[in-house]
Amino acid sequence: METKPFEVWKYEISTGEKMGIVMAQEGNIVSVLPLFDRPFAGGIEITTVQGVRFVHPIRMAHVGESKLISYVQDVPEDSVNDIMNIFSEVYSNVIWTANLPEDAESCGFDVPGETGPILPPGNVEYPDNTELQIRLEGERREKEVYKGLYESLLDKLIK
Repeated sequence: METKPFEVWKYEISTGEKMGIVMAQEGNIVSVLPLFDRPFAGGIEITTVQGVRFVHPIRMAHVGESKLISYVQDVPEDSVNDIMNIFSEVYSNVIWTANLPEDAESCGFDVPGETGPILPPGNVEYPDNTELQIRLEGERREKEVYKGLYESLLDKLIK
């Protein structure tokens, strides 16, 4: 099943179904931003065929392609710009890659190559090295925790 960035899809979770905005697909793993019924701090309002929903880029989820149930709609263009702007604020200290729509440059993003890094618009101010080291150490610990969880899950699935 082929997905495109900024499409709204229904997908299966352990407690039922949920709707989310597809941000990228790498092989059979799809990165989605879940849509919520209630507003929350920093959330972006999205109008869908099922009413107003809310999304925030730090709540990214990753699901298997087989969990996608059905296509719902494309995200409205003004909401795409809002999502991209909040992404650039949240991830302003990170160079990240993604599959972007054709009009990514018109949203203000510097897209150097088709699969190259995507830089947020504007001048990026980097925090001092101490803060980066603290954040890096936290990320390393988190990586180790998830690595252990995935290894444990794989061991259970293999046995």
